[in-house]
Amino acid sequence: MKIMLKMMKNILICKKNRLIKAYTLIEVILYFALFTSILGVVLGFMTVIQQNKSRNFAVSSVDRQASQVIETMNYTIRNADSVNIPTQGAQSSTLSINVDSAPLSPSVFDLNSGKIRLQEGANPVKELTSSDVTVTNLNFYNLSTGATNEVIRVEFTITYNNPDNRREKKFSHTYYSTITLR
Repeated sequence: MKIMLKMMKNILICKKNRLIKAYTLIEVILYFALFTSILGVVLGFMTVIQQNKSRNFAVSSVDRQASQVIETMNYTIRNADSVNIPTQGAQSSTLSINVDSAPLSPSVFDLNSGKIRLQEGANPVKELTSSDVTVTNLNFYNLSTGATNEVIRVEFTITYNNPDNRREKKFSHTYYSTITLR
């Protein structure tokens, strides 16, 4: 009981006829618990936001690469004169087309070491995808019904390179495009 009275005196300190209130141990514990709870919620939200940012970056990288590849293929194939490989009704992992410009003919799309490449005539090979992604299952289907109606269907899968194997950065998507020669 004496200890309780002593604690009560310490809580209420008299100074110049003014009472100054101090915090009890229970109040300190409650404030600390409230602070840590709020901090935990804020850190949880920040973690979720960071994971979403990483996921969105992976998705946008894959989509951007696919858009660039499809745009290049569309332009090159539409302006081609004829298809060499694959033959009518066949499928191939390489597309070879003849174009108007002799130095750029034949134009060849292929897959090498996870990258889609384009070689135009004797010019050096251009890689159409970056090291951020890996391409698999590149297939060209010649859906042509005759020499006047040449149609190529393109299919490929792009996977975001995830060297640290983080769950939120795992993303892969298969893209399709059908292109008619003019």
